[in-house]
Amino acid sequence: MIKMPFFKKREPRRYDYYPRYYDADKEDLEKRIRNAKAEMGIKTDEEGENVRREISFRKQAVSSWGDGSYSKQARIANLRLILILGGIGVLFFFIYSKVDFLIAKFAG
Repeated sequence: MIKMPFFKKREPRRYDYYPRYYDADKEDLEKRIRNAKAEMGIKTDEEGENVRREISFRKQAVSSWGDGSYSKQARIANLRLILILGGIGVLFFFIYSKVDFLIAKFAG
């Protein structure tokens, strides 16, 4: 029998789900340790890392929003669009104005 490579039968999509192991006792222990450290006033590295990430994110956001690069790019894109539309408009004007000349020339 001749195989037809044009009509391949599609395979069903695979669903790759791997459940994670959940240890309720371990989570409860970690929660109690965090609460005890909070009562004693000990800051964990986790909190410090979150603060550093937040500060870093704010710096990046302010630097990217504050320099005006978005508005400059938007202006350039708008100018490009206006120039392209203007060029197309001029092209249509010349074609439309020469239509009568071309019809008269070919009609005889």
